[in-house]
Amino acid sequence: MSGTPPFPQDQFIDDYLGLVDQTVAHYRPRLPASFLTEDLIGAGRLGLVIAAKTYKPSQGPADYWCKFCIRREILNLVAGRNWVWAKARQPLAAARNATTEPTEPQDERLTEAVTTAKLALTPAQRKLIDLMYEHSISLKQIGRSHLLTIPGVAVVGERTVRKLHKAAMEVLRAELERIGWAA
Repeated sequence: MSGTPPFPQDQFIDDYLGLVDQTVAHYRPRLPASFLTEDLIGAGRLGLVIAAKTYKPSQGPADYWCKFCIRREILNLVAGRNWVWAKARQPLAAARNATTEPTEPQDERLTEAVTTAKLALTPAQRKLIDLMYEHSISLKQIGRSHLLTIPGVAVVGERTVRKLHKAAMEVLRAELERIGWAA
């Protein structure tokens, strides 16, 4: 019977299922609303199943191993989602592409709005945006190189994108008022 745990996996999962809820409750307030609690729970449960399949008593207390596996799967979900990119990819990509070949006057205004909005960011925020969009570096890689946790860099990234979006919208609103299109 090599390869089977010393006790049934179902019982193991039942015993430590509460750790999934505890871990999700820890990360939930630190993440934006775009992360559904159900997704986090699903990732945590996957981590618990992995823990049940891979746990060996020689690894130490089972609850430590479970917490590690649950956290790892939740953080993999967060890191793999690239949710900050989804919010700002189009305007920034359009701004970057429009600097070389603007196809329409709207592209030029968008490029100008994003460029002006970047000036409202702190130098660290501008660096984050440049790393993400001009150099295509993932949040996970940025976090590792700057000694930040994945949720930490994700929160900083989202705040930066929100600030950039808000500043760009103000620039565009001012442009609309200038040309008489203000509502």
